[in-house]
Amino acid sequence: ANLRAPESVLDVHLGYIRAGAELIETNTFGANRPKLAEHFLEDELEQIASAGVRLAREAREIAGREVFIAGSIGPDSSRG
Repeated sequence: ANLRAPESVLDVHLGYIRAGAELIETNTFGANRPKLAEHFLEDELEQIASAGVRLAREAREIAGREVFIAGSIGPDSSRG
């Protein structure tokens, strides 16, 4: 979604901020090489992760409120 539907990710971030969130998470929980390989997207890892951070920062800027941004790191699915 970070690359193919960034406006949707941005809207979700803005919704949380406007609802009063003091912290938002980047949309990067599944941004790891093994998980992305399941969808043949492993070569886009850096772009996907960078876009996730950029979108969270952009939402904070648009909202005009100071909110914390936490990087979301999911499990490495290659390790059982």
